Amino acid sequence: MRRFLAVRALLMAAIILTVIAFLPRSLRKSEISGETRAMAAIRAIHTAETQYFSQCGRYAVTLGELAPGISDSLANGIEGTYRFTLAAIPGGYVVWAVPEVFHTGSRTFYSDRTMVVHERYGPQPATPRDPESK
Repeated sequence: MRRFLAVRALLMAAIILTVIAFLPRSLRKSEISGETRAMAAIRAIHTAETQYFSQCGRYAVTLGELAPGISDSLANGIEGTYRFTLAAIPGGYVVWAVPEVFHTGSRTFYSDRTMVVHERYGPQPATPRDPESK
């Protein structure tokens, strides 16, 4: 009976250690996946803005205006784990993508009609002065 309890305790410890060891990697994979999805959404916004401009002669000032060209969730400002904001500026637009929840290494993104995406690690929104995302 003692041997059974000892084996059972060792088995439980092994399971717990495996979960603890796996957790940071799975969180990082999820984070990378969310960032990749955010970058794809920014590209979709650029494509939709280009089409909108060619049809209307101006850039859209809200994500909702881009509705048939982007997903419904993105038109509502959310794609995956990121929140998106679109703003009109003279002669163009800017878009920000900020994670809803920050983890170590989370990035925010900024882009405009130049289609260059800038990134910043941490909760502050990225700006055009931040490095280009690779």
